[in-house]
Amino acid sequence: MSRLLLFGLLGLIAYLILRDRRRPAPGSEVRGPRPVERMVVCAQCGVHLPESERLKSGEHSYCCEAHLALGPVKHSP
Repeated sequence: MSRLLLFGLLGLIAYLILRDRRRPAPGSEVRGPRPVERMVVCAQCGVHLPESERLKSGEHSYCCEAHLALGPVKHSP
């Protein structure tokens, strides 16, 4: 009977130690989802990308340096 109590006590101690390790540290913040960001369209290829990742030239937005060098697509009438 004493062995059963000993193992029960050891199990309880192990449970309490492991439970405390899983908790986040005090003061650590849990990050939420990123805020919604406006999407823009590349003036060369038409791909949509976040405004923070665009390359801008005048009023046009581009997805990469190569498309920035090419400039906007000129549509024929």
